[in-house]
Amino acid sequence: MANRPNARAASDSQRAAPDPENSVEFCVKPAEDLVLEGTHKSLLRVRANTPYSCIMLKSQRFASLFRHYAKHHGLDKDTLVFFFTEELQNDDTPESVHMQRNDEIVVRTRKAPKSNIPICADSTYFSHFRSLLFDREDADMVFVVGLAKDQVPAHKVILTAR
Repeated sequence: MANRPNARAASDSQRAAPDPENSVEFCVKPAEDLVLEGTHKSLLRVRANTPYSCIMLKSQRFASLFRHYAKHHGLDKDTLVFFFTEELQNDDTPESVHMQRNDEIVVRTRKAPKSNIPICADSTYFSHFRSLLFDREDADMVFVVGLAKDQVPAHKVILTAR
């Protein structure tokens, strides 16, 4: 049996050092703990401020970084958002965002957008509250008001919220 050279050693020796003219070295740091969330449990994957060194071609799209970083740390890439001076997009490149050696990319957990859409129209909302004013059946208490001793039904939850 003939001696075969170690395939890994051969590939390592063939791998060229990064070309500083066409590549950029930088670091990715999470601004917060990065956690893999599940319905059964959550797992801490990367602690805040843990640096992760990277080298990319200046013309390489950041989409590859996003995929690699998430896979390397056991995270879902769709739950992460990366920032340099602004949020980085898949088609951005180190060159397009003017990245230089030793710059830092910040990674955060993507927050679900807050909905500003009201559940119902204001007029409907106030109409419902107005109907509670005269609802004796579901009232928790009754105020006796004035010399005529008018009875005004009230709801503890609404009074507590005020």
